[in-house]
Amino acid sequence: MADHLPPSLSLTDGKLQQEVTALMQEEQAALDRLFAVLSREELAIARKDVDAMHGTLTEKLDLLEQLQHLDERRVAIIATAGERNSRDGFVKLLERLTNRGERPPFIEQWQRISSLLNRCHQQHRVNIQLLEIGQRQVRNVLSVLMGPQSQGAKLYTPGGATSEKLSTNTFAKA
Repeated sequence: MADHLPPSLSLTDGKLQQEVTALMQEEQAALDRLFAVLSREELAIARKDVDAMHGTLTEKLDLLEQLQHLDERRVAIIATAGERNSRDGFVKLLERLTNRGERPPFIEQWQRISSLLNRCHQQHRVNIQLLEIGQRQVRNVLSVLMGPQSQGAKLYTPGGATSEKLSTNTFAKA
């Protein structure tokens, strides 16, 4: 188990506190940056700014890689502490590291991190939905502009069903 740990990690609670504090600060900062990137991505999608979308994608991938490494550090810390590798195991470790009679700063920070992670997931879902809407619009415009050549192409009706029939008002639709 010890061969997966950073060289500076020991089994003392003081050292674990330092490692957990540093880890959660880095996670918070990375998630803050990820949320900002996702928000910029939403604007880029809305503006159909391909260059900006590409830039946010690159930033997003870098941040996701960083978050993956931070998660691997958390797994090592949990293992060192003898807890199960799960959310509950990490919370148990945080509770153990909080001094009796103190406010639980680790738990509060973990709740903020979890909340921010949920906000990032939600923003990502919004961005995906915007991309899907744009993709459907482009397909519909292409089908309309291609006219009779696109016979057999599937289009969406106002009710959300698919139809192979093109409208006679093709230029108005485009």
